[in-house]
Amino acid sequence: ATAWSRCSIVVSPTTWAVHEFIRQQAGMPIEQYANPVGVNTLQETADGYVVLAHRATRTPSLDSLGSGFVDRTSGMPDSVATTVTRECEEETTYACRAPIRPETMRVMGLVFGAWYDVGVITYVPLEAHAKDIQLGSNEHTALYLTPNRRHDLERILRTATFEHGPQTIVVKDSMLAAIERYLICKETGTIRSRYQHP
Repeated sequence: ATAWSRCSIVVSPTTWAVHEFIRQQAGMPIEQYANPVGVNTLQETADGYVVLAHRATRTPSLDSLGSGFVDRTSGMPDSVATTVTRECEEETTYACRAPIRPETMRVMGLVFGAWYDVGVITYVPLEAHAKDIQLGSNEHTALYLTPNRRHDLERILRTATFEHGPQTIVVKDSMLAAIERYLICKETGTIRSRYQHP
């Protein structure tokens, strides 16, 4: 059995375009929003770095690389694992072969975020090292790697910001949820890093 055999998610027929149109309608109660299923990933390199990306096209914030929506192909929705792999490979360039192994992914939870969608928070342990990763699309403007040390990640949670030199960047709510779930899953032993920074 794979990690995905224990999780069933029903995807509505709503597409991202319909969701975005309805979400923008003024005065519509939240109960009437179309609600597609999204994925929010937390990629961790083989050498113990959590991957973050700066999205400057909308409200500037730190986000995950590999977030998007479960698509319907030939009338059937893609699996969460397929969506996570597709989104990670679209938004991230890896300098190694086969950086993602779907059987090692873990669903860490669900989040209802500021985009009025439900996201499946997914842990993606990479075969790639930090030096092997670059941005893969123009959705993000900068790539950041933070060591997987608990106190570094708890500082991000406490302040909802990421310090990079003189720059302070707001961290998106769904990324905060992913970091929180990551720390909980590590504490309970649900996930284990290949390398843990001291």
